[in-house]
Amino acid sequence: MKIGFIRTLLGLRKAGWLPWKEADMLLTPQLALFGRTLPRRNYAGLFVLAAVFLTPVAAFAQNPTPTYFSKRIFNITFNSGRDVQMVRLYMSTNQGATWDVYKTAGPSDRGFDIRVNHDGTFWFASQSAFLNGSFSPATVAQLKVEQIVIVDTEPPQINLRSTAPEPLSGSEVKVGVQWDIRDDNLDLNTIRLEGRYVGQTFWTPIQNSPPGKPLPAQGQDFWRLPQGQRMEVRISAMDKARNPAEQIVTLGSNVGQMTGGSGFSDGSRGGMVPSPNIYYVNKKTVTLEFEIKKRPPSGLEAIELWVTRNRQEWQKSPTENPVPADSAQKATVTYEAPADGLYGFMIVARSKAKLSSGEPSKGSDPSIWVEVDTEAPKIERFDVGIGTGPESRSLVFNWKVTDKNLTHESILLEYAKDKDASKWEEIAHDLDFNARDGTGRYVWAKPEGEPYQFFVRIRAIDRAGNTNAKVFDKPIVFDFTRPEVEIKGVEPMK
Repeated sequence: MKIGFIRTLLGLRKAGWLPWKEADMLLTPQLALFGRTLPRRNYAGLFVLAAVFLTPVAAFAQNPTPTYFSKRIFNITFNSGRDVQMVRLYMSTNQGATWDVYKTAGPSDRGFDIRVNHDGTFWFASQSAFLNGSFSPATVAQLKVEQIVIVDTEPPQINLRSTAPEPLSGSEVKVGVQWDIRDDNLDLNTIRLEGRYVGQTFWTPIQNSPPGKPLPAQGQDFWRLPQGQRMEVRISAMDKARNPAEQIVTLGSNVGQMTGGSGFSDGSRGGMVPSPNIYYVNKKTVTLEFEIKKRPPSGLEAIELWVTRNRQEWQKSPTENPVPADSAQKATVTYEAPADGLYGFMIVARSKAKLSSGEPSKGSDPSIWVEVDTEAPKIERFDVGIGTGPESRSLVFNWKVTDKNLTHESILLEYAKDKDASKWEEIAHDLDFNARDGTGRYVWAKPEGEPYQFFVRIRAIDRAGNTNAKVFDKPIVFDFTRPEVEIKGVEPMK
């Protein structure tokens, strides 16, 4: 039992949790029981021996929960106490093995602006310098990680593959998909498997998994489809830094086995089919700019705009587009979308010699996909209150925001002294939320020196730029100062 006690003291001493002087005072009488002393230079060796028999002391220290960022620029806030002259921020890229001074700040500063040049895991710790010349913690060796940031700018890699259709009795076809999603920081709760019949606008979840159970990163699913019907299947996922990714394949009879490249596929051919980027607009008037890379000697006679919703059916826009001038290198065409949804576009140029750049056919990839989204996000719930327990001096925000085109940058929290203020101060942005139901939570340790009474609001912005805001209906009173009174004397009765 004595040996175990000595080993524990040595472990605390080595880890920096117990100062050298106090450790020596406790260790000396214990070692004397064994008729020996131990020089300081040998303590480390005994600690290594003790580690064989004891759980390392560091195992009892719980590191903070990591925060994930999809950008290499972020901010770390801090609150300094009284008599603080300066705050040093240390950063470690090897889990605390070594620490380097990253920045310094004064007591009036709110935080540190951080910029890193690569993805990875970054540990941060702070050291306060006081007016009397002391430091807390006293040495760099005593630093403890206060914030862990994982920077991840890469989206998940998705491989979605359809299985070969199998004919069934009753004029039905067995169809299915197999998927493989890879990411070091994958959030399983964001994996969605959805479907829609070709030509439809909205996606419907394929509910073949138990409710509330996340889909696996590698899996497969099968179901029945009527003969002659074609169905688009989409799988999407995000990592913990909210980087999104998705992939789509088309299933049905006469659709063979294929693999989608990082987007849209159908059964017209196998192999990888890369998808163009999707652009988002919040108006039904879509303006497309194009460049004339090669002009025939006879000149241009017509510019045609072709439109598709599903890559299977293409239609030429009935609107006549002006022919660009002979000297023009760039021009625009306009399309009036009849409804919100995804549209694929291709521009066909015809020369006066009746030659064209090529009309699209069934299965052709569009030059560009445009998502028309004129609906603002819906803020279904916004609750704010003072926290309890460890969060008792913080504001706790809870919300539910729904929109088919939300991103990890969609949610912002702000505050202002007046409910109708024209300018609002930012509390936080790029807030994490549950991609399945749109719910989120954020804890704000409000800095000192700000107004004790104020209003807060939430703003939601989708990919197309549609914005909605909601102000909490009651002012927040944030005051934890206890009144103090003192009796100064007694007045005689009159």
